[in-house]
Amino acid sequence: TRGSTVTAHQVILDGAPAAPLPQSPNSHWVAVDVESCNNLSEVVYLTGSFWKVVATDNRQYTESSLGYNQFPEPTYAFGDTPLNPGECARGWIVYPVANDAQLTTVRYQSDTNGPFYWQVPAS
Repeated sequence: TRGSTVTAHQVILDGAPAAPLPQSPNSHWVAVDVESCNNLSEVVYLTGSFWKVVATDNRQYTESSLGYNQFPEPTYAFGDTPLNPGECARGWIVYPVANDAQLTTVRYQSDTNGPFYWQVPAS
């Protein structure tokens, strides 16, 4: 992966039960615990937009543009967050997902790396 590593550690299908419901009707929050490590000799920039959750019908869900105090902590990089050489960053990304979606994978794709996939455990 061009000197960096990425890992999806955990998926919580009811990721923020105490948070206000997503603005999309008939949706709920899904939280994914992700980590990126920079093994290069230069700064890289992290963004949650490289991470998606994918359903059986190939719909891909992107990170929430909203943040709530009830979302799991710590949060993953929001926007472009610098990561120095030798450092790792781990945190939660929260997604608004349709209630009828059957999630299959977490997908990572950056400008230079991927795509990489992790299976979502069956619920």
